Amino acid sequence: MTFSVSGFIMNKEDEIPPLPFIIINNTECIVCKKSFKSSRGLFQHKNIIRKYNEIPARQEKIPSFLINKFKENIVYLIHRRLGKKNTGLQTVSMDYPVDLFKEIFKNYIHYYTKRTGALKCVFRGSTVKTKKRAH
Repeated sequence: MTFSVSGFIMNKEDEIPPLPFIIINNTECIVCKKSFKSSRGLFQHKNIIRKYNEIPARQEKIPSFLINKFKENIVYLIHRRLGKKNTGLQTVSMDYPVDLFKEIFKNYIHYYTKRTGALKCVFRGSTVKTKKRAH
């Protein structure tokens, strides 16, 4: 069988082989590395994460000195708990008010459960997860 393409005559055997099919996986959360079956699942996941990180307009402004003091305490607890030889996924749990947690870890909150009041933050690079239980 022959056919003409733009004035050139080609045999079926002379066809250019098809390009390899490349699968691009755009259905993985870049923060928590959770994979989804569809882009819709990833979109829903991102919307939920955005809602976790919203700070209500009715919330009073927390003074910056208080936020900085809690940040220092958190760093101290993490260093004390983990040490220098721990590698891989590590979990550090601590209790403090939800409003303060949201202020300190805004944009990193990645999980919330109503039943226990637990909030989780996911950090990549040094692979640290911080988990908080509400009072």
